[in-house]
Amino acid sequence: MSDPDRKAFDFAQSITQQILTLSTGITTITLTFFDKFAKHPSGLAKAVLVSSWSVLALSILSGILALMAMAGILEKSNDPKIYSDNLKLIAGTQIVAFFAGVVLTVVAGGLAV
Repeated sequence: MSDPDRKAFDFAQSITQQILTLSTGITTITLTFFDKFAKHPSGLAKAVLVSSWSVLALSILSGILALMAMAGILEKSNDPKIYSDNLKLIAGTQIVAFFAGVVLTVVAGGLAV
């Protein structure tokens, strides 16, 4: 494997891990402290927050699957490429779900106060 390919996988792994950490942290913080910030949240705020947790859970699952796909690509391929179809789909799902989860979390926070 060439050095640029190795670096590409290293960067992709790092980004995936960072998004995993942020998704897990946002979910943990909102689960733990939502009742402290929002004393009487509306039903809509609760529904949006539950939706954000679901989307962030999808991001977490996709991140784990992306790391597993990277390991599989590196193990099975003689010429591994970061742009393999399965990895693009899984990593793309992680990124889109993360940003959607963040937006939903912010919207839920806005509705709750």
